[in-house]
Amino acid sequence: MPLRSATSKVAVSLLLVSGGALVPVRGQQPVYEGDPESSSPTLHVQPPAVPLSSRLLTPAVPSSVINGITYIDVFLSAGFDVSGGDFGNEPAVTANPLNPAQIVLTSFSGSYWASGGNSSFFYSSDAGATWSYVLAVPPPTGTTTNINCPCDQNMDWGRNGVLYGTFLHYDTGAAVQSVFSAESTNPPNPLSWTYHAPGGIAQTTNLPAMIDVDQPWIWSGPLPDDNSQTNVCVAYDNFDAGFNFSEIRGADSPGAAPLDFTRDAPANTDGQAYNDGMNPGTRMAVGPDGKIYTVFQRLVSVEAGGVKRLTYLVNMSADGGQTWSVANSDHPSGAKIVAANVYSFQGNGSKIGNVNALLGGIDAITVDKNGTVWVVYGSRPTLTGNDQLYLVPVTQIAGSLTVGPPRTLTSSTLSNYLPAVAVLPNGEVGVLFLTMNPTTFQFQWRMVQWTNGITLAKSTGFPAFASPFAPSPPSNARIFGDYIQLRAVGCSFYGTFPAKGAGANSATSIDPYFMSAPSHNACSLPTLTAVVPSAICAGGSVLTVSLEGTGFSNGVTGRIGGALRRTDYNTPTQAIMNLQAADSATPGVVSIDLLGPQPAGGLTGSLPLTIEAGPAASPGATLLASPSAGNVALSWGSASGATSYRIRRCLVTGGTCSLAPYATSATTTYEDAVLADGNSYWYIVDAVNSCGASQ
Repeated sequence: MPLRSATSKVAVSLLLVSGGALVPVRGQQPVYEGDPESSSPTLHVQPPAVPLSSRLLTPAVPSSVINGITYIDVFLSAGFDVSGGDFGNEPAVTANPLNPAQIVLTSFSGSYWASGGNSSFFYSSDAGATWSYVLAVPPPTGTTTNINCPCDQNMDWGRNGVLYGTFLHYDTGAAVQSVFSAESTNPPNPLSWTYHAPGGIAQTTNLPAMIDVDQPWIWSGPLPDDNSQTNVCVAYDNFDAGFNFSEIRGADSPGAAPLDFTRDAPANTDGQAYNDGMNPGTRMAVGPDGKIYTVFQRLVSVEAGGVKRLTYLVNMSADGGQTWSVANSDHPSGAKIVAANVYSFQGNGSKIGNVNALLGGIDAITVDKNGTVWVVYGSRPTLTGNDQLYLVPVTQIAGSLTVGPPRTLTSSTLSNYLPAVAVLPNGEVGVLFLTMNPTTFQFQWRMVQWTNGITLAKSTGFPAFASPFAPSPPSNARIFGDYIQLRAVGCSFYGTFPAKGAGANSATSIDPYFMSAPSHNACSLPTLTAVVPSAICAGGSVLTVSLEGTGFSNGVTGRIGGALRRTDYNTPTQAIMNLQAADSATPGVVSIDLLGPQPAGGLTGSLPLTIEAGPAASPGATLLASPSAGNVALSWGSASGATSYRIRRCLVTGGTCSLAPYATSATTTYEDAVLADGNSYWYIVDAVNSCGASQ
């Protein structure tokens, strides 16, 4: 999306009046303006951030429930009831897997980057019940601009509790647009956001040689060979200067803190292909084993009435983004065909309801905990038919992809667009999408939940609405944007979508909404019941511990003291966690827990692991013996540091005990069954712990 001008425009016609309120001009239905340059159809700038002074003194918007799904107007919940604005465009959502009550939601909700200030997002610390409007993301270090970006953005909360964000930005001092990525451990605090900035200039996520990049999509997950390390992946589109040809690329920061993007590889082998100004709809997901998958589209032909003929494709990287390939590729791009030569209503000028241009990519992708890829794509049966959505499972074996049969998700009586997909640990597939009645132009967001992606278990419709904006001439005007997002968080779906505001004033605006949908079917997360051994010796040779519990699957990752460690999955009840030398260097008690696999995660309760200082002290001369019904009852004093005791019976006294076999006791008593009366026995008791036995 090349820029032809350094002039920023607000995405809607707004008038600032006294008191900081935004109202539609002359009280009429607002007219939605396109972004500045029609020659760059996907260019999308932010409106200015909303003045905090216009926040309501008593923000109040209770959540609503439909069919067991909770939803809320996020902007209104944050205290803003604003007329005539579009603050919900292209929303995305992510939750902290270590604390799912922490949620960040992004949309085109306002930025001060053009004047050197921060960009906004929405933050919840109570699982989406209430929200705050936060101005916290600083512009990339060492850059300047008068374009009000982020011009695309996406965030992902990593398995390590770090929030990662990727942002499309235009620097007026540079010749091309760039993607920048940052991280934060405390998102509402602007000082916590960090760009990797060698020499005081933020590192670009994309290779500097790329021409005109667009629509970055971020996802993090484990490295393929070490699930203790986090690989942060950013997929993006790379256009030629004329904005007609594009390729799909993936940049990766493998295990670096702060982020350091050392890998940037094409996800297609046919270079920049003609795409008629559309973006390829590139989306990315990382599986539980660290494999990365991307879905994208290739233009086949331009048809009449804003319809294109497309082929949807999926590709994968098994080496952390260094290379992309499919062993059984059946397309010149090197990817695997998901759906070939289908009709789809999209591209510059293809406006649903005359108000939202679909500028490319009616598709979505995710990976479940078993490594199955789920793709959603849109197509219509004929040039004039209604657009429908289809769900396709894709499985991988030895680098080859097998595409399953498509399942029809939507009705043929409505037009259906902008899907997002996620999968819960029980295999339940959720798809959130937009419908439009082609007769009335009424919009409605719907959420469907499919048991194992096969049987429709639940279908929910949110309140229908008409566009609060009148149709406008620009071919690229869009009140919703090109994408939304749905996440699997534990046993619930978290999603976000743009819709007409719920306030008295925001009924003329598009606000971002958040929804939380519980699993329809029985769902459980991994549990941790034992750590074996439960004690190890400080500085000793024990380098692994067995984590035991229920519900384990490939990709589960153990943590010690909150730090991820490489973990090898064995069975649904056991995984082996590898320790580092520093983990057992200091005596004490550390906490062990387990994080479920991608994508839903789920952190188990914790168990203690004792790091023992050295061999236990000897019980000393405290051993007593007494007869007990033909046996010998032994008792002794407790020894410091002992976790058990070793009892040896000897046939002689003095020197080394000649009888090797011994018994153990977890207490300070033991009853020995003698072989025969009249014999004499001597006993030695040693205190034992993980560091050995006292002598």
